Amino acid sequence: MDSGETDGISTLEASRKGTIAENDETHSVTVAVEPSRAELDPKSAPRELDSDTPSSSVFTTEIYKVRIGNLPPYFGFRQLRALLTKRLNLNVAKLKAQPGANWAYATFHSQEETETALKAIDGFEWKKRILTAKGAKAMEQPVMKAIAENLMSSPPAKKMKLEKSLVEMLNDQVTPIWKMPYDEQLRVKWQEHAQVLKRLGSELEKMKAGDWVASQRRDNDGRCCPLESVRPSPILSHYRNKCEFNAGPGPDGQPTIGFRLGKYKDGYNLVVEPASCVHTPPVANSIAGTFQQYIQQSEYEPYSTLDHSGYWKMLTVRITSAGDVMAIVHFHPQHLTAIQVKEEMSKVKNFIQERHPTITSLMSQCDMSVNVGVSESSYELLLGSPYVKESLLGQTFQISPDAFFQVNTPAAEVLYTLIREWAAVEYDTHLLDICCGTGTIGLSMAGSVHKVTGIEMAVQAVKDAQVNAQLNGISNARFVCGKAEDVLPGIVTECHGERRHVVGVVDPPRAGLHMKVMHTIRRCQQLKTLVFVSCNPSGAYRNMIDLCRPSSGKVKGMPFQLMKAAPVDLFPMTKHCELILLFQR
Repeated sequence: MDSGETDGISTLEASRKGTIAENDETHSVTVAVEPSRAELDPKSAPRELDSDTPSSSVFTTEIYKVRIGNLPPYFGFRQLRALLTKRLNLNVAKLKAQPGANWAYATFHSQEETETALKAIDGFEWKKRILTAKGAKAMEQPVMKAIAENLMSSPPAKKMKLEKSLVEMLNDQVTPIWKMPYDEQLRVKWQEHAQVLKRLGSELEKMKAGDWVASQRRDNDGRCCPLESVRPSPILSHYRNKCEFNAGPGPDGQPTIGFRLGKYKDGYNLVVEPASCVHTPPVANSIAGTFQQYIQQSEYEPYSTLDHSGYWKMLTVRITSAGDVMAIVHFHPQHLTAIQVKEEMSKVKNFIQERHPTITSLMSQCDMSVNVGVSESSYELLLGSPYVKESLLGQTFQISPDAFFQVNTPAAEVLYTLIREWAAVEYDTHLLDICCGTGTIGLSMAGSVHKVTGIEMAVQAVKDAQVNAQLNGISNARFVCGKAEDVLPGIVTECHGERRHVVGVVDPPRAGLHMKVMHTIRRCQQLKTLVFVSCNPSGAYRNMIDLCRPSSGKVKGMPFQLMKAAPVDLFPMTKHCELILLFQR
């Protein structure tokens, strides 16, 4: 077994090469570390700023940390960075400044750079303030601290044990119930949804939504409708067809691609490789490992959400059952020119293509946003096709880089089959697919209805849906781009003119839909059946209330009744679960 894949600890080209072994019985990790040149010859080691500052091989630039004091009461983060990098010509690795504080922290790449900074900053006048500068302690992170203490106290053949292996710690965070038997996972998820329906029933009864509520609560142990058993996922591990990996320092301080472990408020935050995660597929993990090798030898550092410095932000990998593989490199250009960015992306392309020659799509996104994973920047194609194709229920779907597609394809087939069964569509049905994404739900039912109208606010997703209709020879589907609250009223008006049977399917974002959408659905007289799919019942709770609340001056149209509900598990080993609800009137 490759030691680099045992528990997610980076061993690729680290400054201290070591081996990692996992004890299957105790679930602890033993790390054997070769002594560095500095340990064999203490004279070669860099002088530390503080006696409590750990080894550089563990904490990297945190060692070379300077506290800048007596800052002016009003200054901008960019102003301070410009002062240090342009006026004082310092090579700042990271900069952290709190709004309103008269101090800041800057880290550097070496002891020499740190001493230069101390001399340049201390006594410098800026905005009528005389700045101070002194060495500062490195930020201690429990996992890193344990490693550091072991390195300092042990002889050259060092070994140490953590209370929990990084494998356990990471899986506990990204897949919190991975140790629980699957039958027990399903029971827990059913109970959580049962509580939601009990709470919903209580509130509906208080607002006098109808006699049906009291009747259903009596028959269903307080729930406002029958709750069927959880539909299990056909696969339990390595099921994610989309993985979003972060870039950041790993347990050894080296740039790492994987998932974040811990939180800044807990005193530690590091990235651990995904190789041992139970929900990510080996192909995605392998590409992540390759990209990690690249950024470890790159001159550019990972992006920091603390001070917004650095470049490498994320790696997204999409895979399909048809064998397509898409990788997306998310990069913050900082001060680089367009030519420099292009040259760097060309290097990334060559590096990944050489090691993964069968990859079908490689893209990059220059993301200048402060946060990670929320950019709306455009994508640049580096290699292959700008999309991947997936097969689902006998149909083919084109998926663009940022288009929504269920992350567990076999379980999505279970979900869509149940939606179709509950929708009970007929040939004269006009199906409204609200929040349709790439059109999967509507197109999977298009052969059984008169017409499909999909509504989606993401422009590229709508384009994908239109292509998907063509790929599957479907001519009775159209897709409208816009917010549901803006475009649905006009579509409902068209439905009034058609006088056809209307069925709605709603698969909203986690926060649910705008109240205006619920009111518009209520006013559509022909819409008698609505299948509501929620990945977060708490977020969509108000939507359920609005569908069932009694008519009033503000809420027009006959209210719906909640007939039944069923969870569908698309996310094994996690606490998340889809919930399908059937509303009728």
